[in-house]
Amino acid sequence: MKTITQLTQNLKIAFKDYEFEISEWVDILERISLNSLDNDTLDDCLYTAISQYCENKFIYYEDADRFLCEHDAGFVDSFALATNCDYSCKDLNSTVLAYLYLKDKLTEQLPNLITQILELIAAELKGV
Repeated sequence: MKTITQLTQNLKIAFKDYEFEISEWVDILERISLNSLDNDTLDDCLYTAISQYCENKFIYYEDADRFLCEHDAGFVDSFALATNCDYSCKDLNSTVLAYLYLKDKLTEQLPNLITQILELIAAELKGV
């Protein structure tokens, strides 16, 4: 089964202006098959893939700490997200905060990316 992995070079060009590294988006997109995708299917697949990716990215506290230091050093945004998601202080740690922050930021970028992804998929499928 063909995957988006084969589009890595095109994705690097298309996604160069987005906040998070292309490697994160490629990791997410590798979970999706090119077969039978439409806009709704892509939305669902990407939201699911983002959740799975974020859950797996911060297994270790030091990875989460490093990420938060780079992106939300004051924990302002991640604490706000945790509050909005009804987390209590006793449930919070750096992995939870990093997960919430990354998932939120990737999800914010998603609408703009979906159009680009569908265009890349269409171009790839024409070449099959």
